[in-house]
Amino acid sequence: ANSYDLGANRPDIQVVDVDLLGDRHLRLQHKVNDGILLEDASRDATLRHIRRLWGYEVSLAAMDAETGATIHERSTSQIAG
Repeated sequence: ANSYDLGANRPDIQVVDVDLLGDRHLRLQHKVNDGILLEDASRDATLRHIRRLWGYEVSLAAMDAETGATIHERSTSQIAG
């Protein structure tokens, strides 16, 4: 059935929080299915681009879709350039 679902192979990334009254930090969450993580270079480039658009700190947490456990978290403050 997933072979017919065009969205099945796309990363599920959603905005989960933003601090509009404070430092305006934008928090994103990637729900990891079947253990398939984003490639590091692609993830970092995407975070940098969103940071340019948003203008403030952006972070992305990878969460296991089934257990909800945090796999890793990356922030634009950790990325050079």
